[in-house]
Amino acid sequence: YQRSFEVPGEMGERVRLAPRHVKQRARWWVNGTEVGDSEYAYVPYSFDISDVVRRGERNEVLVAVMDWVECARPDLQAHLATTHPGDRGGVEGRPFIKPCGGEVLPAGIIESVWVYGHGDVWASDVAVVTSTREMTVTVRGVVHNDSAPPKQCTVGNAVFDGAEQAPALPEWTGEVPAGQSRRFEVSARWDRPRLWWPDDPHLYRLQTDVQVGGAVADSLSTRFGFREFRAEGEVFTLNEVPMHLFASSSWPNTVPMGWPGRVSDRWHDTRVLFESLREAGHDIFRAHTEPWSDLLADLCDEIGLMLVTEGVMSSIPGKYDWSHPELMPNLAEFFRLWPGREMNHPALVIRSIENEVGYLLQERIMGDQETIARVRDGFIECGHIVRAADPSRPIMYHGSGPAFYQVADIYNNHYPGDEYRWAWYPNASWWPGREMDIYFTPDWMWDRRKPLYMGEWGWFPGGQDQFAAWMG
Repeated sequence: YQRSFEVPGEMGERVRLAPRHVKQRARWWVNGTEVGDSEYAYVPYSFDISDVVRRGERNEVLVAVMDWVECARPDLQAHLATTHPGDRGGVEGRPFIKPCGGEVLPAGIIESVWVYGHGDVWASDVAVVTSTREMTVTVRGVVHNDSAPPKQCTVGNAVFDGAEQAPALPEWTGEVPAGQSRRFEVSARWDRPRLWWPDDPHLYRLQTDVQVGGAVADSLSTRFGFREFRAEGEVFTLNEVPMHLFASSSWPNTVPMGWPGRVSDRWHDTRVLFESLREAGHDIFRAHTEPWSDLLADLCDEIGLMLVTEGVMSSIPGKYDWSHPELMPNLAEFFRLWPGREMNHPALVIRSIENEVGYLLQERIMGDQETIARVRDGFIECGHIVRAADPSRPIMYHGSGPAFYQVADIYNNHYPGDEYRWAWYPNASWWPGREMDIYFTPDWMWDRRKPLYMGEWGWFPGGQDQFAAWMG
């Protein structure tokens, strides 16, 4: 990819290049100098390009995006680059040691790449967490100091409802050491906010200003909604109201805006499609197999469709090298970065760590019990990583059954026994009250200690551009 851009002289002391969503790996050059490497797909990065940009002139950015081959073991990449898998099942062997998604072929820049300016002191990772139980709003983030001396700075946060300012938050003041960063967090009580509901998806705007010596060094705008989603006992609650969810799901290649190059030109089609889900009575949509475009979360925020986002797809194409020592550390690093791309979407209520690795925990697939234990424990650790990064949302493992119930906030099963799977609908719909076979756990019974989310049960096959919607 190649693009030219101009940096105004008044843009700020520092200039950053910020790619948000590239599949797979990408290397970045500005005016012939390499400025960064975004190693993992789907997650945001930013690079300081202050020393290589020319203010008031045209600048050139070059991007080398590497496709699915980048996810393979280094010793296999040269050979795999000469192959063409045709579809997700056509990849030779099990070469992957990095997250690759459910489909392997699409690659490219999926979301906008930004160039923006700020002062030597600047903010990032601003997250807004709201609680209807405590009636509080909390803002947390990171302040960076790129200058040589330490800087005393003030972070101010103001909430706006249209043009009107909502209750103010306290300021945060602190010294940031030279070349280092500090986290900040402030909270305030908010007695009568307008809540975000599926039928009334109201959105606010947070204005965050970082000041040094009374001058604004950086300013960020963040859209959010006031809501709280919980998994408690046997039920889900939204804003303290119990809910039974009627869900749908899809692979991204069946939705117009899912893949690279189909975001801006198919936006209207995608909006009509997801509005039809709401009109059909669906409460929640699972973005299956991998993180989708952040624009989908924006859309769901606006139309009131709750969203499940998913980290990795374990079972299809099923090409991970489970025995490789770098696989689980790579997944752990991805899961550390993943929550930061979509923290402030009220529609996003559940994080699915992965899909169906529980089915793969057997010797004929993973080779030996040592590998099985390492993969299981590694995915458990990934769940803890995601929860630590985003404690405001419950997590689940989609279709992986009891292997991960100790860490998951939600029970999630797929296909509870063949007798319920095909022709008995609707007579077989009361399986939650009966024993069911879940992968290698026969006669599993829902104990109602956690909510049960039936992630995949039956489907209605559609055409190339239609939903294959799972009922859950």
